[in-house]
Amino acid sequence: MRKRLQCVATLLCSTPATDPCYKQGMIGRRAPMSATDHLHPVSSDLRGHPMPVRPPIHRPAGRRDKREADRDYARRRDPAIRALYASARWQRARRHFLAQHPLCAECERQGRVSAANTVDHIIPHRGDTERFWDPDGWQALCASCHSRKTAAEDGGFGNARRRS
Repeated sequence: MRKRLQCVATLLCSTPATDPCYKQGMIGRRAPMSATDHLHPVSSDLRGHPMPVRPPIHRPAGRRDKREADRDYARRRDPAIRALYASARWQRARRHFLAQHPLCAECERQGRVSAANTVDHIIPHRGDTERFWDPDGWQALCASCHSRKTAAEDGGFGNARRRS
């Protein structure tokens, strides 16, 4: 027994009984159909299938997406510090520390429970490798606590930069 073929648009907009392509015998043709052969309503970019189209996203002039801003920030950082964070040794140490300290230290101090995903240097190392690799100077933080702490220390969100 042979399976009956259906137009792909049938799955989206009609049943085989009401599909104009099916009624006209266009199903199963060997030659590819062009947009003019197809009997469904035709739009320029969707070859006749009535699918909703997402409107363009409004972005004010001069606004960049997060990926571009992150890339610019990474370029401005000291290459020596970038190399420390990119090293396999740091990735292993970070994974090990987070496995040992799975909860955010700041949230615990405030009586909340949240998973940590960032290893923070309690005292900013500012490129000092001794301080960078000292695990006694690390704490596990969630992303929001780390962002809040870093912004307060580094002068983000209008805060003055703390000197240490």
